[in-house]
Amino acid sequence: METGASSWLYARPLEVFNRELSKSEFTDALCLRYGLEINGQFSECVCGKQNGADHTLSCSTGGYTILRHNEIRDTLADIITHAGYKGVEIEKVLQPVNPGDYPKSVNTAPDACSDDMLLAYGEDYREPT
Repeated sequence: METGASSWLYARPLEVFNRELSKSEFTDALCLRYGLEINGQFSECVCGKQNGADHTLSCSTGGYTILRHNEIRDTLADIITHAGYKGVEIEKVLQPVNPGDYPKSVNTAPDACSDDMLLAYGEDYREPT
């Protein structure tokens, strides 16, 4: 077992930061931690492959990767807002770009958007305390 791998068990469950787990979420987290089978999990994924904890957490069809991504995105936006900055936007559509100006790995689709966007930065753009 890696050092610090169980540190999440000692984290204080603060509702204001969405850091509390339901009974089923806590049970699932313990099962994942100790390699136990999760109760109520379907034997086959919607993608047609055999389901298991590893597959569930990595399958792009099942939706858990998107849920985890969105949780991180929303938490980051909450932290920035909680720090007092104005103009935090989520999933803001970006301005159109010329695909030839960027490497192929850059998303140049017309509906491309950023996860979180802080529209301005600096003391002038913070909420008064």
